[in-house]
Amino acid sequence: MTASVAENLNASSRSALSEKCGRPATEESPTQVQVESETCSHDLWRIALYYIYIEMSAAQVASHINLQREVCEGLGLNGRIRVSQEGVNGVLSGKHEVLRIYETRISQGLEMVSDCTDDNNNDDDDRAVDLDVKYCELRTDLPVEKQLFDRLIVKNTQNVIGLFDQSIAHEQQRQQQKLLKSERLRRRRERKRQQQEAKRRTKLGEDQQQEEQQQEEQLQSQSSITPTMAQNQTKSVDESNEDPSLKSLDISSLYRSVMEEPLNPETHLSGTEWNEKLDAVASSGKSALLLDVRNVYEMKVGHFVHPSTPTLLTNTRKYSDLPQMLACNKEMQERDQIFMYCTGGVRCERVSMLVRELYPEKEIFQLHGGIQRYLETCSEEKEKQSEENDTNTDSNTNNPGYFVGKNFVSAERKRQKNSTTMQYSTRTISYQHFLLRFTQVFDPRRTDPIHFGETVGRCLICQNPHDDYDNGHAPSENKESRCNTCRMLILICNDCRPKYRCHGEITSDDQNNSKSRPLLYCNVDTCIHEGSIPDPELLVAPREKEIEAITES
Repeated sequence: MTASVAENLNASSRSALSEKCGRPATEESPTQVQVESETCSHDLWRIALYYIYIEMSAAQVASHINLQREVCEGLGLNGRIRVSQEGVNGVLSGKHEVLRIYETRISQGLEMVSDCTDDNNNDDDDRAVDLDVKYCELRTDLPVEKQLFDRLIVKNTQNVIGLFDQSIAHEQQRQQQKLLKSERLRRRRERKRQQQEAKRRTKLGEDQQQEEQQQEEQLQSQSSITPTMAQNQTKSVDESNEDPSLKSLDISSLYRSVMEEPLNPETHLSGTEWNEKLDAVASSGKSALLLDVRNVYEMKVGHFVHPSTPTLLTNTRKYSDLPQMLACNKEMQERDQIFMYCTGGVRCERVSMLVRELYPEKEIFQLHGGIQRYLETCSEEKEKQSEENDTNTDSNTNNPGYFVGKNFVSAERKRQKNSTTMQYSTRTISYQHFLLRFTQVFDPRRTDPIHFGETVGRCLICQNPHDDYDNGHAPSENKESRCNTCRMLILICNDCRPKYRCHGEITSDDQNNSKSRPLLYCNVDTCIHEGSIPDPELLVAPREKEIEAITES
């Protein structure tokens, strides 16, 4: 009887813990104990970011997915992992020591994959697999449990990270197939007409043939439209129906040359080499450009600012908007050197190939490990300097690098139905009421706590320094500021936030108060679908003015 009670208690505790972690209740993992008592110590926990490009077969992908699930579930780790035939891309949360164990086991598994690939290619070069994991510290102003992933997602994807909008590529391919089909039909009709003409002429005498031939020559000389011109007119009519953004850039061919080819990135620079190269631009006589390949809401809270090199803030809403924007940007066309960066480095891998395809004559560099590795290097250099000088300087001052602000780390957003669905008697439901029937579920969205005192973000209303989209709340609470139309993240300070109603703020409790406040959009009172169209005024960060503003703040 006692044994059965103990088994029930163990089963119930595992069930409650698995419900919290988002996994089925099976067996206990080493890190599933004493979570509540240890969450107060932020130093024990980390967010791990990593990616690796390694060729795998379909069978190896399936095997590695099983390995990822087995290791993560055994260690009690949650997060999101993408596995494809070209590599792995993952972000996980857990204890620092446990994440180190995960890194070792996954590296060993990928080394076996690499050995099999080398054996098939008869390659004797034994190279160790380097995941290059970046470990991000947690924010100390938020509870640990609200910054951790609540579930594990391991999925098979086509790419490590997708750069192109497949709908645009498919649309261009469909239009090309339509043109080819119409051309085949035209040629078929032409051949049929020629065959009928040949049969008819065999039945006529030579005199009639000569007479008809003369008449045809006269008609051709009088006609002002040649077959080639008619074909061009038909083609122009077809092109007039196309989307202007589609015909300005051949996405299909660009996709094949960038995404379907083996990875061949440009020169990687460490944090120290990055600073040295940027400092040497002024004396080299070449023009350079810092290229931020992240999204608009990421670069608003932090980006690179260099005294002699401008920064191209691409103002893109999503990663797949980059090809069109980079192809038509004047700054990209005029500069000799391109220095690109992103959060952890994975987005630059394919973008560097894209820029090489668009501008083959330029020198292209990318920041190894991204902003996260750069901030770690700057933090280590600052500690060394403080030790050499024997001074206790504040960690939030004297930035040793060129990145200002915060490093925004984002994750995918998902939506699930709420168990307490509201009932409506009317058939037509307003959009605000429709939102009440769903619970927004977000993976932890955070900014790295390594910060050197600069606040580059500005409140949309009062323009005061502000860089927190959640206004002090945890991202898991879903109280971030968003545009009421396009749902873009908006920076609005704590003083201005109560004066406006952001997207999804209407509830049954404060419905009357919310209705009295004006709706907030990404352009205050109007929606401009920020990030959907490149804005020339936001492309190049003003160097002197921005540095002055940062110094004043």
